[in-house]
Amino acid sequence: MRQTKTASLQQYVELLQYSCNITFISTYIPRRCGIATYTKDLSEHMNMLTPHHLCRIVAMSDSQKEPVTYPWEVIASIEKNMLSDYKRAATFLNTSSSDVICLQHEYGIFGGKDGEYILTLLRQLHKPVISTFHTILEIPSNRQKKILQEIARASIICVVMAHE
Repeated sequence: MRQTKTASLQQYVELLQYSCNITFISTYIPRRCGIATYTKDLSEHMNMLTPHHLCRIVAMSDSQKEPVTYPWEVIASIEKNMLSDYKRAATFLNTSSSDVICLQHEYGIFGGKDGEYILTLLRQLHKPVISTFHTILEIPSNRQKKILQEIARASIICVVMAHE
């Protein structure tokens, strides 16, 4: 079991300033989604800090809802409701040159009940994970709480987005 560690934004940036290969798991442009835009902006800025190690993306897709053609930095995609895609993505990432995986979590991005399919990927992943939680529910269901807790346990760092 991995130790969960919380970090300030400054610590998050300091960790990622090292020359390492970063792969984001997130929705991504051209999909119309705030997290997709956030990930594009964050990856562009990380690329400015580490131009010899450009960020890569594993894009969360929902082709039934919105089929898209992704830009060059998307190295793989996961079909939201295909559990087998999460298993394939874990195998792909484990054999890739990625040093750290940055998971962008938002309710509705991942398949399965309450987004449980992402746990399949995390359980099979052998790379360090930094998870960013874009929404923390005030009153989550027991299942939502357990899923969020398992994501946090699988992460070396958790970043929580907050309004204040």
